[in-house]
Amino acid sequence: MSYLNLKNKVTIISGGYGHLGAPICNDLSSLGSRVYCFGRDIKKFKSTFQFSLKNKKKIFFVKCDVTKERQVVKAVNIVIKKEKKIDILVNNAINSQFRSISSNIKLNEWNNNLTQVIQGYFLLSKHCIEFMKKKRSGRIINVASLFGTLAPIKKMHLDLKNEPPISMVVGKGGIIQFTKYLASILGEFNILVNTVSPGWFPKKNINKVERKDYLKEMESRIPLNRIGKPTEISGVICFLASEKSSYITGQNYIVDGGYSIW
Repeated sequence: MSYLNLKNKVTIISGGYGHLGAPICNDLSSLGSRVYCFGRDIKKFKSTFQFSLKNKKKIFFVKCDVTKERQVVKAVNIVIKKEKKIDILVNNAINSQFRSISSNIKLNEWNNNLTQVIQGYFLLSKHCIEFMKKKRSGRIINVASLFGTLAPIKKMHLDLKNEPPISMVVGKGGIIQFTKYLASILGEFNILVNTVSPGWFPKKNINKVERKDYLKEMESRIPLNRIGKPTEISGVICFLASEKSSYITGQNYIVDGGYSIW
């Protein structure tokens, strides 16, 4: 990926030590970017990047709950004080632990779940954009979901009751529209804003943790006949972070093995 040169670029990423975030951090760093991982748990950060840090990859931890504005302001200023700029923002953090059946969800659960999905994206974008505007350049990449554009198919989840919760689906759809809005108003500053929407990327080895009939049902609906690998998301993000994407903004890249074409 040498043609995607990110040497001397400064990246902020939320959710950088998660299932999809870790390969994104590693690949951006490998291309030359200095990567600042905003998160709440330094132990998870060190555990995730133990090998990478030993090999002197430039991945740094900044403590921050991205749903809290004061913490976001403080964390962004830490990066600015050290680097004097922000080139790339990858919004990726989400609390995916919640699951509520649509008919039973309480109002406080609804509000809290939406906050966990979209508030960090808004706050980080808000406080990074002002610095990108000053240098009239920047990339914002929002990680959404296949279910930001499609509804879940209830019967494919069999009797597991593990379909995506309504607040996650609504929030991810909002992120896609949030991307288009920012792209529209920030184009004059050469700030490009795009979305990447992953399809089926289970967190663990699905063969061990899920029923085989569910795996078969899932893969039967994907033209490539398999679930995704996290590095297949990071490659798209590296492209959108690079100068090779200099005429692309406001777009939603669905990375799903072809699931959404049927």
